[in-house]
Amino acid sequence: NWQDKQELKNLLNEQKSLLNAIKEFQKKELQKLKSPLLNKELSESLLEKKERLQEMYEKLIPEELKKLLEEMDKLMQDLNKEKSMDMLEKMEISNEELNDELERMMSLFKQFEFERQLDDVINDLDELMQKQHQESEETLNEKKNQNEQLKDQENLKNEFNDLQEKVDELEKLNEELDRQHNLDLQEDVQEKINNEMSKAIEELEKNKNQKGGKHQKEAGEQLDKMKEAM
Repeated sequence: NWQDKQELKNLLNEQKSLLNAIKEFQKKELQKLKSPLLNKELSESLLEKKERLQEMYEKLIPEELKKLLEEMDKLMQDLNKEKSMDMLEKMEISNEELNDELERMMSLFKQFEFERQLDDVINDLDELMQKQHQESEETLNEKKNQNEQLKDQENLKNEFNDLQEKVDELEKLNEELDRQHNLDLQEDVQEKINNEMSKAIEELEKNKNQKGGKHQKEAGEQLDKMKEAM
């Protein structure tokens, strides 16, 4: 009768809405994985993980579920209630499996994103450490004038402040993981780096290159220590 047909139609529309929502989710996640920004300088192991994730997202909606929806459309026209209800039960099982798979993939993506950001932080630390050591050498050997030395050191301190923000984001992401990493953020070392860089700037402002250079050198060594700990 008309009521049975309407109930089945509503149930089918719910299934279609769910499938469309999953398709939209699939599209967004694939866009993230294919983003040039995300693919920038990925290590070989991270690149492999990203490619596996991409394959999983592309196969997210099983063909069986699509076929069930098509069959449901046909059954709706014949109004075969018994067969339609059987199909809906099968779809509910498929939805449960799909939901489990979605949760697993979201967990894997967060893990991948954490590893990518950790790699990024370590690379930034290494680059900053090398620049800081070079700056120390140039200051101690008086290869630059005072204004250049001061400006360059202030830039390095700003870079470290930006890096600390990345470390904070990494910590937040770690808290969202199902399996959290034992992340040693070296907060005491971060404080030392900030202090040494500030002292270096103070000494360079007074045109005391030898003292400033020593603080720069110490900041570089602490950056190395922080990188190794991570």
